[in-house]
Amino acid sequence: MDGVTSADVALNHAAAWARTNQSGLLVPGGKIAITGVQTIALDRMSLTCTAGSVDANANGDSYGAQGSTFFITSTTVQPFTLQNGVRIRDCNFYWPNQNGISTTPIAYPPLFTEPRGQQMVNIDLLNLRVVNAYDFLSNTLVDDPLANIHMTNTYGYAVRYWFNLANIPEVVTVSGSNIDINLFQFAGLYNHKNLGKWTGRNGAFLHVFGNGNSSTKHSKPEVQGLIVSDSLVFGYRYGVLVE
Repeated sequence: MDGVTSADVALNHAAAWARTNQSGLLVPGGKIAITGVQTIALDRMSLTCTAGSVDANANGDSYGAQGSTFFITSTTVQPFTLQNGVRIRDCNFYWPNQNGISTTPIAYPPLFTEPRGQQMVNIDLLNLRVVNAYDFLSNTLVDDPLANIHMTNTYGYAVRYWFNLANIPEVVTVSGSNIDINLFQFAGLYNHKNLGKWTGRNGAFLHVFGNGNSSTKHSKPEVQGLIVSDSLVFGYRYGVLVE
């Protein structure tokens, strides 16, 4: 819990135990380093962190002082996959090297996606804080739309896309959430404006690129798509970008 020593393997073992025993994990407060040794697979389990939000104006060293904060540093390995029946609550996610020193942000893997060949379904994301992700949630790996995803009281900033989806989702609800370039990008980072400027030129809250042929299935008529209420999105070039 020092923000440096890799916790990938230990956390993945713990997640496998929780899945096998129909249980969940309670993560203590502190800094949990996710360095790309393994992808942490969450399936049929809960992941509950010690409550406490990061301070938007705090120095970078203070992340994790309030609650549990995952420090994510790998540019090549997917940090988390979500499959079926996962609830994540009260966790902070932070990319300490996405500091805006370069005018082009670091293209990290998305925070959450599904395992290859599996549908992400029945997911609850509650009271999360997301600090300088490149993409927040993606389902680009498979040809099946994600379904029944619920995000509540979540705050943060993803530099490129908050949602990066290969299909219109079957049902995704967003409520009481705030996705804003001004929330966390400047926390202890003196070159923060580069990130905000890049997002203002390129970013999108929802990016959809399904092509409806054999490589990507089209959305179904009964699909409800994305339902957003009581939420704010600010600072992106596009609100909804469909390609």
